[in-house]
Amino acid sequence: MDAELKLFVDGIIFQKHAHGGIARIFREILPRMCEIDRGLHVTLFVDGPLKQEPPSHPRIVLRRAPAFRRPIRVKGVWKYLLYPFRRAGSNTWNYIRSLWYGRGQNTIWHSTYYTFPIVWDGVQVVTVYDLIHERYSQMYNDPLDNIARRQKQLCVEKADAVICISDTTRQDVERFYNKSDGNLFVIPISYSEVFRYLCTPDLATLDIPKQSYFLYVGMRSFNKNFYGLLDVYNAWDHRNDVSLVVVGPEWSNDEKRYIKNLNLSERVHLMTEVDDDTLCQLYNQALALVFPSIYEGFGLPLLEAISCGCPVIASNIPSSIEVAGECPIYFDHLQPASLLTAFNEVFSEGRNSARTKRGLEWVKRFSWDKTALQTLKVYRSMKNEN
Repeated sequence: MDAELKLFVDGIIFQKHAHGGIARIFREILPRMCEIDRGLHVTLFVDGPLKQEPPSHPRIVLRRAPAFRRPIRVKGVWKYLLYPFRRAGSNTWNYIRSLWYGRGQNTIWHSTYYTFPIVWDGVQVVTVYDLIHERYSQMYNDPLDNIARRQKQLCVEKADAVICISDTTRQDVERFYNKSDGNLFVIPISYSEVFRYLCTPDLATLDIPKQSYFLYVGMRSFNKNFYGLLDVYNAWDHRNDVSLVVVGPEWSNDEKRYIKNLNLSERVHLMTEVDDDTLCQLYNQALALVFPSIYEGFGLPLLEAISCGCPVIASNIPSSIEVAGECPIYFDHLQPASLLTAFNEVFSEGRNSARTKRGLEWVKRFSWDKTALQTLKVYRSMKNEN
């Protein structure tokens, strides 16, 4: 694998969000691919201030373009009134960007988040993480959501290779984009080595309840079914014995009202800005991770929890079964009573059940080295075809 391979990565995801799993994917795999393949040379393109640390390696060159634009953030009715102008501005900016990074002859293009060059003579690769905006378009139906859907569709249509992070996502790509040729590749992502089983977890310095707790990790958009979790937890007989610790962004006003109306303010505890080391401690002490989603492209908290020996309660959706196998206690998200049953089952089993021990072996099949190697093989296969 030592023949020269030039890779151009649009690092837009490192500019968009201060947190998030997508940036971690590229931060993990790009340096690993450079270590595996000495012929690989990566140019990481950015055109504005970074919100996350980019990947680092001697053969990863950070190329900064002048920040010609300053995005105007608008809300409410202005978002719709200015929509035509923002769309025209976006198209103009994409053209300027294309002039900056060139035509890409003998180079592979891989965007971190659904951008594509207007003119490109090389290979184009796109990674699709999930299709929630397509599956639930009724929930994402303003003009900017339509732009995002169209942009993603164009990326997939133009791509010579489409990488899907799960078979669930692959099936969705086939369904919504009618993309069923041989250029779809399922490459699972992985979890950080920080997440591991600790013989003696130490939560003494953490501001959380010292009694048993369920753990919820991540965003709380509608597909995460967080309100459904609150309803069932509120109906559980042992809620006074087991609190609910939530790791994620600040409460919305609606969430505050909902929790208050359920009289759960003393039982539900929010932790924000949690680093991986702290989260590892939380997994190692929790009675269980509760993962009640109605749809996911992958479900990274499942792997993180299982690798820490943490019991998992998960909805029986295809992606969770694909990622976590037989490790979780599954429930039907359409049947709230089945989540109550899962609560009682894990409450009875505790942390040292046979399923948690199986889980420590299960997660060994996932690694960032595998993700990097499989991605590199896609690049090489596309390079050889052109």
